[in-house]
Amino acid sequence: SDPLLAQASSLYAAQNAMAARGGAGRVVDRDAVDASTADAAGRLRCKSLASLSCREAEQLLDGNFKVNDEVWPVLRQAWDCAVRLDCQLGEADRPWEDRNRWLQSLAQERADLERTKAEVETELLCAKLEVQTACATTGLLHASRLADVLDATLRFRNRCSRLGEELEAVVQTAREALRDLGERPDVGAYGGEGASPSAVQTKRWLAEFESARLENDMVLRTLRHADAAKALSAAAIEEAIDHNWRFSLELVGLFEKVVGKQSMSTAPKEAVLEGAEKLRAKLEEILPALLECKLCVLNSEAKGLKPDTAAVEANVAAAYKCQVESLKFLTANNVDISSIVATKFAEEMLPHPAAFGSAATRASDDAALPGGECGGEDGSWPPVLRMLTYNVFIRAPAPQFTHNTDDDRKDERLRRFAEHLRRYDVVCLQELFGAFSNRRDWLFGGGGGPRPQAPPPPAAKQG
Repeated sequence: SDPLLAQASSLYAAQNAMAARGGAGRVVDRDAVDASTADAAGRLRCKSLASLSCREAEQLLDGNFKVNDEVWPVLRQAWDCAVRLDCQLGEADRPWEDRNRWLQSLAQERADLERTKAEVETELLCAKLEVQTACATTGLLHASRLADVLDATLRFRNRCSRLGEELEAVVQTAREALRDLGERPDVGAYGGEGASPSAVQTKRWLAEFESARLENDMVLRTLRHADAAKALSAAAIEEAIDHNWRFSLELVGLFEKVVGKQSMSTAPKEAVLEGAEKLRAKLEEILPALLECKLCVLNSEAKGLKPDTAAVEANVAAAYKCQVESLKFLTANNVDISSIVATKFAEEMLPHPAAFGSAATRASDDAALPGGECGGEDGSWPPVLRMLTYNVFIRAPAPQFTHNTDDDRKDERLRRFAEHLRRYDVVCLQELFGAFSNRRDWLFGGGGGPRPQAPPPPAAKQG
């Protein structure tokens, strides 16, 4: 071990003064801590540091520990926002392979950083214990050991910075692509100008609970009617099941994050931990039951049979009951959900084979369209096809007395409709008449415009 004497350099004196002013509730200046840490590690390795007391070394380690604690929640929130916006983009457009692989690589880096954070925190605490032991006994510190810990901490934060820049690029490209598609970016995912992010997230969750309540009330009343099997279409039942499945999945993610926050808390509430775990387990039992119920509805529809509305009612009622219990639990225990973004569904879909399969499938000779046309310029098809069936109601011109209105705005509606065609691969239109008008020829002749390209990942930085 190398003895480090009793006086500190002016840099460490400034660091100590900053730490003393900061206190427990103040935000640590990350740039100052990084500069102090890098300088200390370099000088410890080259043995050019004149002096560093045990107390100063302990304060330096404390500063790094606190900065790590402040960096990670911000990074986690950035990840939640990026995933939610990218999920919105995937629903509006399609899961492009390059972009989804980009998200998958960021997910792997985030998971690795989470493991690294735990290791770095352990090293910081062990180093602090060694410093305190040395202070109480010989006063001698392992300079190389302390330098290794400081370097590892700096590398961790540099990786966090790079991941944060990548996530910012995800958010920006997703917002631009959504606007190009005519969609409004999910403002609640990243706050917005003049909006408090915590207030936005809390309001979002309450709106989700209210939406689920209204929809389930209506569906259950209909299902309990004597003629429910005749009145409800299979598509309406499937939509109700899908809505409950997705919201229940998001609640599973919410309770996972609630449990995680309580476990990390210095004073965890046992009642909150136990209640959240019970509700999460109950929701996870409901998820497969809802999928099984939907499968039965699909089978009945395929065979031309009436759906089992009693089974549908039982599963929807069970999901609704659990959702109500979840809201009561969160309200009664005053659980803070202001920083929890609903990303469970998006994260579950990240490794989906449809999203991460081949970027395109080569069209065979048999699959080629008449005239030798294929899906793309290189004769390939995207892995996910987006289909649209729509009644555009573009009737042939006729005398005004045959219409219900003097002007049904065919040209205006067709132009607006054409703006959305580029989002689909297969389009099936009804009532698009070509007689006595060139409207159909105009649409088929390119009125929809070219298909958009995937929002690209940012170019790799040099140096």
